[in-house]
Amino acid sequence: MRQIDAGQWPQPLPKNGCGRPPQPLQEHLRPQGRRIIFWRKDMHERYLFVRYVMVGVANTLVHAGVFFLGILLLSQSLANLIAFFVSASFSFFANAKFTFKAAPKKSKYLCFVIFMGGLSYLTGYFCDELSIAPAFTFILHCFLSLIIGFLFSKFLFKERGVQ
Repeated sequence: MRQIDAGQWPQPLPKNGCGRPPQPLQEHLRPQGRRIIFWRKDMHERYLFVRYVMVGVANTLVHAGVFFLGILLLSQSLANLIAFFVSASFSFFANAKFTFKAAPKKSKYLCFVIFMGGLSYLTGYFCDELSIAPAFTFILHCFLSLIIGFLFSKFLFKERGVQ
């Protein structure tokens, strides 16, 4: 196939959406190796997120189980607090081992529990201030903790110096 130089186009320039001639085909294509690396990285991100969601579903079941067992003996607030710490601990260690394949450390554990506890408290506080129904508060917290928790966990378990 013959290459056409951009200077060889007849005047006026053909309209192709941006008012300039199309560039030669080779400039539009990236080397095959880069496309494969990009695809692998994209699939790796999806794979991590799917594994994180699987741990999150198990985490929600642990939280619900501890909460409903706890309300048989304790108040709702105390049962929810205990359920949060049990489920946050489960989530941290399961994500460290299963999702991110990283070694759990005490400092990261404390950071994770404080961050997720703060997110939980702030969600509840703002929903109380706005008089939002508890069921919607729970759904909102699940959504926020899924997205923000994934990003924070990814940052927390990231190996320094490895790209």
